[in-house]
Amino acid sequence: SAPIVDAGRLDGVLRIRVVLQPRTSAAATRLADRMPVLSAAGLSAAMEYARLYASPYTTVDVEKLTASMAASLKRVDAGIGKVLIVKVTAKSV
Repeated sequence: SAPIVDAGRLDGVLRIRVVLQPRTSAAATRLADRMPVLSAAGLSAAMEYARLYASPYTTVDVEKLTASMAASLKRVDAGIGKVLIVKVTAKSV
């Protein structure tokens, strides 16, 4: 979850459910061990997307969000093959 802030006030919440597809079984084991770091990188990317593009009143550009999250997460671990967003909502509070 990432806050959607507009003009200095909390306007909504962007909620994302992500699945990471590893390149190999060894990468899968490593990803499981690095989940706290990956979660932080994913949250950072989600917050940046929410700050720049998200609104509770428009649809979420999932392609742009996926690209942003994939870049951030793959910098943390190159063993990530794909970043799949399986659920996303942007709602007002």
